[in-house]
Amino acid sequence: MAALTGISYEKTGDVLCIRFKNLRPSELEIQDCFQEIKKVIQDEKTFKVALSLGPNMECMYSVFLGKLISLQKLLSEGGGKLFLCHVEPMVRSIFTACRLEDRFNFCEDFPAAGAEFAKK
Repeated sequence: MAALTGISYEKTGDVLCIRFKNLRPSELEIQDCFQEIKKVIQDEKTFKVALSLGPNMECMYSVFLGKLISLQKLLSEGGGKLFLCHVEPMVRSIFTACRLEDRFNFCEDFPAAGAEFAKK
């Protein structure tokens, strides 16, 4: 795989733990990051993803939220799930304001997401 420019990840068991390298990505960088995430999912052959939105992620605009919804749908269709981790209260309030909080699974951190995946 080519070098990842927008994200980093580690695989713990069958769970991909993904972080954004830039916590203030532009709209173009968001597009690129989600392409990288899809490529990693395909290459690693898993549909279980824990995605870090912290600390202090600053890109909660419509393009980013739309990409999260698309990613969640892709994972669900593959029999997997998406957990959002390291979500600060201010960021969480954006999900609430957009009436998206009930649509996503939130966990404190990657180990907590791994434990949730193990329950299923």
